[in-house]
Amino acid sequence: MGDKTQEAEEADRSTKKVRIRKQPEPSSEPTQEPPQTPPVQPEAAEERRVSYRDKLGTSMKADWLAKEEEVECSPGDIIVEYGPCGPSLDLSADFKERLAKKWELAVVLKVMGRSISYRVISAKLRSMWLPTGHIKVIDLDNDFFLVRFTERSDYLRCLTQGPWTIFGAALCVQS
Repeated sequence: MGDKTQEAEEADRSTKKVRIRKQPEPSSEPTQEPPQTPPVQPEAAEERRVSYRDKLGTSMKADWLAKEEEVECSPGDIIVEYGPCGPSLDLSADFKERLAKKWELAVVLKVMGRSISYRVISAKLRSMWLPTGHIKVIDLDNDFFLVRFTERSDYLRCLTQGPWTIFGAALCVQS
């Protein structure tokens, strides 16, 4: 008897209700299958899909991002050598300078003693530094961030003014 009362108590405590659907009984009448729709071609599906940005008719990219130019590579700029440890790349001095020029107005940041998310630090930097141009924040691993400026004055102000703190934690800025 003890087992039955325990089972009954557990059944009473259960709040989940399960509804079991009955399977329809097979009938002798022939069933009519729904008409087959032709498969959608991937090209046709993409032509019909219109993004929100396209509906607005404007580009949501910032002008300075659109103006970013790619670094052109000449035939002698990158030399691939295959050694016993695998392939290695040799870059010409001119190509290295062109790559570095894109990042000359960039700093590396580290918030000391605190872990801060990308969105929070991005918003805090914009409100704290009030840049005249645009800044682009890139999240690196281990709570490091790379900040790229479009204006030299913003870059210099970031490096020379300070010390900077975010939520009471020191902000290390390095060129």
